[in-house]
Amino acid sequence: MVGMFPKVEEVMTDVALMDLVHSSDEFLQELSRRAGLSGRMLHVRRSVFDGSLGETDVEILVENEDGRHALLVENKIDAPVMPMQFERYQLRGRAGVADGRWTSFRVMLFCPKGYFSHLPDEHRRYVDVHLPYEDVIAFAAERPAFAFKKALFEAAVEGHRRGYVKIADEPVMAFYRGYYEIASREFPQLRMDEPIIKGMGSTWVIFPPLNGMRRVSLVHKYLEIGCELSVATKDVAAFCEAVRPFLDEDMVVRETKTIAYVNIRTLPVNHLEAFDEAAPKIRKALAALDRLRAFAERPEVWKEIRRYAIPEALIGVPAKTRLS
Repeated sequence: MVGMFPKVEEVMTDVALMDLVHSSDEFLQELSRRAGLSGRMLHVRRSVFDGSLGETDVEILVENEDGRHALLVENKIDAPVMPMQFERYQLRGRAGVADGRWTSFRVMLFCPKGYFSHLPDEHRRYVDVHLPYEDVIAFAAERPAFAFKKALFEAAVEGHRRGYVKIADEPVMAFYRGYYEIASREFPQLRMDEPIIKGMGSTWVIFPPLNGMRRVSLVHKYLEIGCELSVATKDVAAFCEAVRPFLDEDMVVRETKTIAYVNIRTLPVNHLEAFDEAAPKIRKALAALDRLRAFAERPEVWKEIRRYAIPEALIGVPAKTRLS
């Protein structure tokens, strides 16, 4: 049955865990026992945000005569570990005690055994309980009604074996977080995604697709070439020739085999230098990216993008917000 799941995402195992907690009192009691808790379930919620303290994948709240008790679950298959990720779980747990949401809490890591075995001590020390996927598989194997969930978790474990755990590089992540703060505050129209994981090899900032076109986006290659409008096309030379008359004086086109770029050179930024020194160069680059955005959205340019870009379905953007 593993073959029915080409790839298992964490959201799928989040929901499967919630369903087990909700539908099987036996499973809930075993889960509570491992966490040193007991009581009747009050609620189980997914993706619970707590302001600056981040997100809890699955929050389980039980109640007994001593009060309410929270089990805060981080679910991992092969996703990278973020800096302070498990420490923030502890902080959210303490905040819940302080504001009266629960009397006590435990932080649980729900993941394959192989994931936990490679988790560095700097993260592991904030985890109170480890629930392996393999133990859920064993639980489901004895109960035919849970055959589908058994197959799901088996596929997830197999997917983990084919993957690896990547640890975020903290200095690089600090750079990207600072970059994101400037971009989101001063250039919200660029719609920069909040950085999730960046390692030492990360030297590009890639912005979301423009106007729903999957392969049309802005890129800041900050160590080298500067800011670019990237357009995937089957006829790079023809696209470059079509937009060349519309270029501003400091814009140039670059051709690769399958992607055309409109480039504005900006000063290189070293993500390891003091951020106060990098910030002015980042602002100038963001201004250049905003110019490229405006350039792409000029009707005469967008017409050529729509003409030459590799035809793909638009990404869930309401028709009234798309350029035509």
